[in-house]
Amino acid sequence: MKLLIDNFDGLGPRDYTAFVDSGKNPSLLRKLNGPAELKFGLASGEGNLVAPVIGARIALTRSNGNDLFTGYVVHSPTYQYLGWADRGSVYRYEIVALSDVMLMDQKAPPPHPPFVDRNAGDAFRQLTAEALPGWFDVSGVQAGDPIPYYSVNPAKKWTASAAEIALAARCFYRDDNGKLFFAPLAANIYALAENTGTFSPADLQLQSVNRLVNDLTILGQLEPSAHVKDYFVGDGVDDQVFSVAEAIHTQ
Repeated sequence: MKLLIDNFDGLGPRDYTAFVDSGKNPSLLRKLNGPAELKFGLASGEGNLVAPVIGARIALTRSNGNDLFTGYVVHSPTYQYLGWADRGSVYRYEIVALSDVMLMDQKAPPPHPPFVDRNAGDAFRQLTAEALPGWFDVSGVQAGDPIPYYSVNPAKKWTASAAEIALAARCFYRDDNGKLFFAPLAANIYALAENTGTFSPADLQLQSVNRLVNDLTILGQLEPSAHVKDYFVGDGVDDQVFSVAEAIHTQ
């Protein structure tokens, strides 16, 4: 891992790898249709550590040169006193950075007519061009499904509008070192064939994952023909509740 930080002080990117707190690895959080977030700690000690400033450019790469994260520091680093060393006081700095798309949140989108019957990728590409013309490489933006109508709200940030366009067409976007990607969401399908020789029902284990999902549908041989919503009324004391809706009809 290699960490480069440019404080835009005229000295260019400097190598901060030696200052990364070895007691807590950097945390990289990638969100669906949102900027990636990098959190890491820097510990002063050996060498002359210059604390990163707001807006400093961050580049985190693997040892083989592949990019893991590029972005900018969004908050003034918080620090904690760790003690005294041979060269003086030792501090630990907490750094939070967001990926490159946060730059497009710095100004409101200009007013323009709504997108009507446009491919989601075209709307996403135009939204990006109006925010920062020529700044990002959009060659990785796919067309996606058409969206009937979308009006950009100037009160919303670029990231919020981009997420709404992507979700309207069941797509996702992400950025990687100045390049934007926009593509349909992949569907995960897991097929079980009971007639295969290697299938063992006794070894089949299902584990619940503690996370939120948009939709999860499990269908067997008996499929519902109509989905209805149930409402139940109770007084909070008695065990008896009253259903005011029908159950799911099956065929």
